[in-house]
Amino acid sequence: MAELLVRSPTVSTAAAPASPRIKRNTPDRFGTDTPSALVSSGTSAASAAAAMRQCPKVKCNANSNPNLPKLEELQQEVRSIKEAVGKSATPSPMYRRTLPPINARDGILSASLPPMRPYDAPILLPPVMTPMTATPTPKALISLMPVAEPRALKSRAFSGEDISFYFEKYFEHFHSYFPIIRIREPDRVYESAPVLFWTIITIAARRFAKDETVLPFLTESLSSEVWSGMGNPPLSLGVINALLLLCVWPFTTIRFLRDPSTIFASIAMSSCFLIGLHTGRGEHPELANASFQIRNTDEEATYTWAGFNIISQRVSAYAGCPSTGQFFNKTIETVLDRSSSVPVPLSFVILLECARFSNRVSKTTCASLEENRGISHHIVDMFEEEFDKVQRLLFPGISVQSYYFMPVTHYSTEIFKRNVLKAYSTSQLVIRQALKLQDEIGFLFYAPHFVCRTLLTSACATLNVLLSPYMKDMPLHAKNAIMQDAILAIKSCSVHEGDLPSRAAKMIEPYWSVNQTKPPMEISTKDVSQFSHRLGTSFAFDCIRRWKRDIEASRPVANNANNRKQLPTGTPITSIDLSAIQPDNAQLIDWDAFMDDFDWSFAPDYLNPA
Repeated sequence: MAELLVRSPTVSTAAAPASPRIKRNTPDRFGTDTPSALVSSGTSAASAAAAMRQCPKVKCNANSNPNLPKLEELQQEVRSIKEAVGKSATPSPMYRRTLPPINARDGILSASLPPMRPYDAPILLPPVMTPMTATPTPKALISLMPVAEPRALKSRAFSGEDISFYFEKYFEHFHSYFPIIRIREPDRVYESAPVLFWTIITIAARRFAKDETVLPFLTESLSSEVWSGMGNPPLSLGVINALLLLCVWPFTTIRFLRDPSTIFASIAMSSCFLIGLHTGRGEHPELANASFQIRNTDEEATYTWAGFNIISQRVSAYAGCPSTGQFFNKTIETVLDRSSSVPVPLSFVILLECARFSNRVSKTTCASLEENRGISHHIVDMFEEEFDKVQRLLFPGISVQSYYFMPVTHYSTEIFKRNVLKAYSTSQLVIRQALKLQDEIGFLFYAPHFVCRTLLTSACATLNVLLSPYMKDMPLHAKNAIMQDAILAIKSCSVHEGDLPSRAAKMIEPYWSVNQTKPPMEISTKDVSQFSHRLGTSFAFDCIRRWKRDIEASRPVANNANNRKQLPTGTPITSIDLSAIQPDNAQLIDWDAFMDDFDWSFAPDYLNPA
């Protein structure tokens, strides 16, 4: 999470004052050819006008000598104005906010983070989403582009003003987290690849849809366009970028086991090789033909190839499939050591370094799970130590430590306890940092999907430890506060009711409500091996499967059968006390979430025993 947020202060929230935006002359925000004066001129003019009104020394005639030439008089007047407004044009300190450094070793919570919310503090729920106020809307940037041409997708037309609006919102709120799109003009994007054009609009509509029908329409219509576009290789750079963006911000209709991101990443990799993007060069006349020309820039090729290597590792981590991106070649090395001719923002470099490390973890754990169906804690310790030498980052930290819940047979219980408590501390660090950034900049409203999956892993680790004997002495209200924070973090990622984050929260919340007052339960390890082929995400999958099994086991099947046998002949079925044969907390469970996401079903008499 920390690696994503090197540039996070550029994102505003509704709580920020409506002040002119301070100039940020960085290539990944406004492009390499945008003068910083275009961004800051409004601030300078306003400050100058205010200073001229307030400073009595600034007059039309800066010198009383009537013999002074007019040109020199004008120059002296300009110098006086500059001196008067010099200090007032200094950016306010509030815009210089920087994130605290993450200095956490072995999951020990950093002192730079805010303290945990008091146990008796009220739980703040996420705001109710409406089409025009779905998120805190920051002050829009001054548009430097002309209004786009109107376009239509299937049966729906979009005006030029609406298209420009969605593009502005995308580049203002989403782009900085994954800046692979190097052209900003909607019409140029459409010419490069219509599917990329509509992908950008769909991502912006996640939070800024002009009405409630826009996002469902785009999701349904774009999906068929994407699958159709992949059937005509070799894919252009625009189509490849669209696939990568749909891995970062996938369709809101995905489910745990029906997420096409792995397929998109695989096809993106093959397409990058086919048109030579992995070389870092945009033009390849030797690969072109009369019907297919490759005319990309080196900047576009470098960003797309780096972006693929980043997102392929993220998708691998949360989907539990071996990564397709295992070719960290010279192009990537030059980006990491900052010797590349293409300037890349620091946040992207950190993500790329993190992906290279995650690739080594994935390859090693794949081999270990094939042999042992478990991970030795010595291997995890080794990667933790190596990780400290790479970067103090959060996402790979919890991704690595999730393997502690998958020990090999005949493990030491004391070492297991130490390791899972370490993972618990890291999970708390992740959740607290996410909520801190959410309060400051609305981070979770725009963050990539892999952020939500990391929070889900953290919530599973937190819930397992809180229900274990390791935390039996912690007060119940303290446990509730911790779990409510975890659930709130996941809910904040939700775009609309019924999407994956909201369904994940509905799985966690009732299970915690049902089991929080029961005797402590040992952390299960025997069933994780059933999902060992899904790597680190085996832990989260096992948790959800075990929740379903525990809930189903809580129903009194034997009592149900006995009650039916003892019913006297002619007893009306409506006279049965249903509360005696139904689980006490069955009404708390979101059955749709359990059954649809993992294709589970219950016996017909479970929900309706009568």
